[in-house]
Amino acid sequence: MFPGSEMLELRLLPRTRLQGGFVMDRDTAIEWAFRIGNERLTKDDIYWVWELIEDKLVPYGSRFSFVGEELDAEFMAVTQTFVFKNGYLGMDPALIPQFKEGGREKFVRKLLAEEGLGHLEFSTLIPAMYNTVSRKECMFPYHR
Repeated sequence: MFPGSEMLELRLLPRTRLQGGFVMDRDTAIEWAFRIGNERLTKDDIYWVWELIEDKLVPYGSRFSFVGEELDAEFMAVTQTFVFKNGYLGMDPALIPQFKEGGREKFVRKLLAEEGLGHLEFSTLIPAMYNTVSRKECMFPYHR
């Protein structure tokens, strides 16, 4: 199509942050937000879902984040972050440093169990680029 376009396929897309925490899919997040706010929500209300869960997690030293490359498909109750300058999209998982569970994870795991989410597993991921924007920017993208 364009001269040199075959090279575009080989370009590595940087992902410069690691996140450790408890991963959940969209449906799990929506159900949890329903239990928190006692209001039926759908995928169209995903930013309200995010707000409810974030507010629940902050007192526990955690935050809520999008993860994965598909927007609004997977989320994480984040307990650890680290700048990872060598990360990139599609990186072999064996090359990604792994966080270890510690005190904060025990604290958040207890909350998750009390909230009916004790089945969630701790993992380390390289999150997508879009999850670095603020909630305000996501909720009001044209209001700056």
